[in-house]
Amino acid sequence: MVGSSGVGVDKGKGVGAGVSQITKLFVSNLQEGSTPWEDKAGNRFGFISFKYVNDWKELVKKINGVNMGGCKLKVNVARFAVENNGIEGVPERRMNGDGESERLKTT
Repeated sequence: MVGSSGVGVDKGKGVGAGVSQITKLFVSNLQEGSTPWEDKAGNRFGFISFKYVNDWKELVKKINGVNMGGCKLKVNVARFAVENNGIEGVPERRMNGDGESERLKTT
């Protein structure tokens, strides 16, 4: 199935029954008032999660540069999100026993 953005979206169950495939993206250059997060320089940023994305590179390509309130969005795959484990070129993370994320490896 193709979503409204033209990016392929799989409505299936993913890898196993009841397991959802989630891709988390990091979005920066957001307009004022759209998110509570700012870096030290005052730049606004946030995260977007998508389910069942077949081609994450195409998704990033389609969203990157979209104009939102006069600001062109800058989009990348969230580099250290546990949800993005297994995505080629993104460092893998896992939750340790203390509920904190720890780096595993770069694929």
